[in-house]
Amino acid sequence: MEKYLYYEDFGAKGDGVTDDLPAIVACHEEANRIGATVKAKDGATYYIGTQKMTAVIKTSVDFGTAKFIIDDRNLQDIHFDIFSVQSDFEAFDPGITELKRGQKKVDIPHEGNIYVRVFNDNHKIFIREGLNMNNGTATTDCFLVDADGNVTPSIDWDYAEITKAWARRIDDEPITISGGTFVS
Repeated sequence: MEKYLYYEDFGAKGDGVTDDLPAIVACHEEANRIGATVKAKDGATYYIGTQKMTAVIKTSVDFGTAKFIIDDRNLQDIHFDIFSVQSDFEAFDPGITELKRGQKKVDIPHEGNIYVRVFNDNHKIFIREGLNMNNGTATTDCFLVDADGNVTPSIDWDYAEITKAWARRIDDEPITISGGTFVS
């Protein structure tokens, strides 16, 4: 029999006024510990205020018809995640030193399917015009590698140099996240 946890079990009000983020974070911590599914109360409105907290999701979540108001007017830190879906598998260095655009296979010793992310901090990509103009960000790719080393999708950029890379095994059992309306 599947076990469910609700945000209200951890003090959430769901009234659209009370900052429910601490209760949401605590609910997901317990769900991750015991392997329970998290369910939001249908029709509830969860207010997420200015606190620098992240709800780590490692189990299935049904947000149902709940609404989440993310108040970003006075955030303590704009560079943090409110929700973060994570695996119990630890990240590791895949040992990749170069990649070619369109490459379909890599040699990385691993078990199961893995997610890989590579960066070249020495080759920047720029947005030169518009409101989000920037000073460049590292070239990056992310892709999946199956047990035979097949890459999906193929590599987008040439990487004569990789300055940083990490990989993480993909969980055998998928989690499902559904429902909810998120507004800011």
